[in-house]
Amino acid sequence: MRKDPDGFMDIEWCGTKVLHSWNELRETFQVCNGRKAIAPTQFNPMSTRGHCIMVLEVEMPHPETEGMKQRGRVYVCDLAGTEPAGDIVYALYNKVTFDDGSFEYKFAGAHQDPKKTKELQEQGKKINLSLSEMAQFFMKMAEAFLKKQLKPGASIPGCNSFFLCKYLKDTMLQARTYLFCAIRPEVRRFYYNLQWIITSGGKHR
Repeated sequence: MRKDPDGFMDIEWCGTKVLHSWNELRETFQVCNGRKAIAPTQFNPMSTRGHCIMVLEVEMPHPETEGMKQRGRVYVCDLAGTEPAGDIVYALYNKVTFDDGSFEYKFAGAHQDPKKTKELQEQGKKINLSLSEMAQFFMKMAEAFLKKQLKPGASIPGCNSFFLCKYLKDTMLQARTYLFCAIRPEVRRFYYNLQWIITSGGKHR
């Protein structure tokens, strides 16, 4: 990874594609989306086993200066969710189809091969560590902001152990960042949701 002339972190081995229409974007996104690693756990029949980042760079002619272009970037990050790695199992599901054609997957128990479960648990530990580091970054950034120490061009020390934060942290310091969290609403999942809140900073909701 290296910083480009505009201060954004770039990955030299990552491919790029020029897109000229909305349909081209949709088609390319579907191909890339199909490469995600997915496995069934008892919490999600299609659990993403890693983080996925799409960088969309847009260029347009400058409205007032001929021969000059304006450029902007949008980072769309689909992050794997925090999970209780020690409780995770490689799950089996039954597909139930209803009269109206809709369907849902019903959890049918753990897979008989313990190696499959062990692999998911190891993935979960790494996912959790990378997300915890990202949570630490947000808390350090908030603390620096409250102390009026967050100045243009400044960086946040640390938070370089995992790819996710190493790649995104300097970009987020000079961008507008929107975070959307999805949690399971069932009462039986409350313990895990509460556990996530505590491990992500306690007072943060």
